[in-house]
Amino acid sequence: MKKSVIAVVSLVGLLFSQCVSVQTIDLDGNAVSGRTGNKEKTKNQKSVAALQYQEGDLMAEDWKAVGNLTLIKSEGGYAIRAKEAGNREALLTREFDRPLSFNGGLGIRVVGRSEGSVAPTLKLELVDENGYVTNEKDMELELAQGEISNEYFFNLNGAFVQLHPEIADVDGKRIRRINLYVNPKGDEFTGNIHLEEIKVIYGAQIVHEGKGPEGKDGGVVEDFMKSSSWTSNKKNISLLPGSGHLRVEMNEVGPSHESFEGEVETVNVQNAKKFTVKAKVAGEKPLFLRMDLVDANGVATNYLPVIVRLNPSSEMQELVFDFEGRLEQSYPMAALDVKRISGVRIYPNPAYQPYTGTLIIEEIKAIP
Repeated sequence: MKKSVIAVVSLVGLLFSQCVSVQTIDLDGNAVSGRTGNKEKTKNQKSVAALQYQEGDLMAEDWKAVGNLTLIKSEGGYAIRAKEAGNREALLTREFDRPLSFNGGLGIRVVGRSEGSVAPTLKLELVDENGYVTNEKDMELELAQGEISNEYFFNLNGAFVQLHPEIADVDGKRIRRINLYVNPKGDEFTGNIHLEEIKVIYGAQIVHEGKGPEGKDGGVVEDFMKSSSWTSNKKNISLLPGSGHLRVEMNEVGPSHESFEGEVETVNVQNAKKFTVKAKVAGEKPLFLRMDLVDANGVATNYLPVIVRLNPSSEMQELVFDFEGRLEQSYPMAALDVKRISGVRIYPNPAYQPYTGTLIIEEIKAIP
């Protein structure tokens, strides 16, 4: 897809100099500067899309540590030992053997954790083959302390501008080096940093965390003992809440993707990616149930649907919905805030034969 570019030409420069001042505004948000003068010619080596270079995986073995850092390669990624690191003197850096193109609304995902005197800050800078650096936009994250690694994101949208020592466009299509500074502005850091992943991703995969505290680490999220928040989007699904259960009357459901949904107790599914449902159905044939999880931002797991079969029975059965590798939304593309799952959406017989019967659900639970 071609990008639209707006150029604002300085009339003073046009009249009095052959050097024209041009401010380019890339509507994709990736280059906004007012640098005057001719850009240095770049080399002719063809660049490769960052998403395709080693499948976007930036955790190759050619990272180097600068300053008071010791870099140790392990099976699970990198361990970095830091001693009084900070003040832009301590960084991890990697040179690419060919220019990479980071254009197109991309991001970088980091998975890691820290141990030490304080929670360290990591600052990202990209350097093009002319030496221009993405330093106009602060791309920083604080790496939380603890034994469990978390996901973090650098959003590259609007980042390809150098502010100092001179204003310049950074060529996002020809990036030669990536720098990760440790505590460039804060107190000096002594401790350990563990990095499990550094990966180029689509911008739509960046998780925008919802408001409020993180959810609990698994357990029962709905027992239907409180006032019901469950609703249906179609008239042929009737919801009848009771004490300790939800009764769902279905009439010819399925072909039109009918569904019903409700709010549940907020849960963190980083380590609890399976959901069990206690349910039974009265009908003439098996019922297929699809479950989507919904986060605090309304993003749902519709990328790879999770569907299970429920056979007719007078006894409660326990169904298991496994969301491992399925915590993404594909339309529109977005990543879930896995720390704040706050809703469940259920489709009976999705896109299948019309189904008539009665479904009763007693409990929904998140488990490891």
